Amino acid sequence: MKSRVLILAVLLMLALSACDSGELERLRTENEELQTQVSALEEKNTALREKLKELEKLKITESERDDNPIDQFYRSLEVDGCTASMNAQNESWADAWEAEARGLADQLKSHLPLQEDRDLVDGYLNAVEEQVQRGQIMAIYPIADLELSQEERYLVSGTLRMILIPGQRIRAWRDAFYQLLSFLPEVWDDRFLFDPEAVHLDLP
Repeated sequence: MKSRVLILAVLLMLALSACDSGELERLRTENEELQTQVSALEEKNTALREKLKELEKLKITESERDDNPIDQFYRSLEVDGCTASMNAQNESWADAWEAEARGLADQLKSHLPLQEDRDLVDGYLNAVEEQVQRGQIMAIYPIADLELSQEERYLVSGTLRMILIPGQRIRAWRDAFYQLLSFLPEVWDDRFLFDPEAVHLDLP
């Protein structure tokens, strides 16, 4: 009887030992899998950090923003000081930035394989157009009688509005250009479409 109990005890110990061994093997396997996942995540994190460093190098600084051929050209122009000349200069200036922003949008869309992303770019340009339209009203706030309707204040605001309105249009499209550039800076070939010689012919 005692020998039978002893045999059962030994068998039980062997079974428990086998279970412990199996559990240890399972835990060891899980640990190896987790270590593999951690290593993969670390490699991915390192790659993302390197990508961020590259994007930081491409980011346009404020000084670089000011150092562009469009603003340099128009700031260097000498007009006769009459309102018509100043308005023509500012309208041409705004047209140049709008053309530049739309050109960059086309470059951006050419790098987007999904139509839904290309639609987002078009939607962004539409929003800028709406911003410009609202800005035409808001630009003359400093010189307008705000008790009047928007149509009336536009009519009586004088020739100064011919300078204020194109000015806000310049800012809107310039900001749009640099905002688009920040979305995917590597698509830009670092060349402006702006041709100062062609624009100069349009000025009075």
